[in-house]
Amino acid sequence: MVLPILAVSDITASVDFYVNKLGWNKLFAMPGDDGKDSFVMVSLREGVMYGLSALDAPSPKGQGVVLMTYVADDADIDSYYGECKGRGATIAMEIKDEYWGDRCFGVTDPDGYYLSICKTVRQVSAEEILGASSKA
Repeated sequence: MVLPILAVSDITASVDFYVNKLGWNKLFAMPGDDGKDSFVMVSLREGVMYGLSALDAPSPKGQGVVLMTYVADDADIDSYYGECKGRGATIAMEIKDEYWGDRCFGVTDPDGYYLSICKTVRQVSAEEILGASSKA
């Protein structure tokens, strides 16, 4: 398992984004010396968790990071997209089918991290992917 820990500027805004706009669960929080949350673990589902850390980290945050995040196999990604959009998530890429067989949409969090939220909707051979990518 890989567990991304994202350095965030404002942990309250980040938790609000992941929990209230994307509908993820807040699993736990650890307070810092000042008593305010300094680290929060959020989860879309089992196996998809991110740590949000307000501890000192280099800036700028989120630049050049793309986090491909897959919904559950039985999830309706179109409904989830509509829910995220309806809750005010910043949509960076509208939902669409990709040539490699995934249906995806993109969101950006308050620190500029880009989440490509996907679901595999059809199996595509390596040859088909290579052929399609050379035309893209």
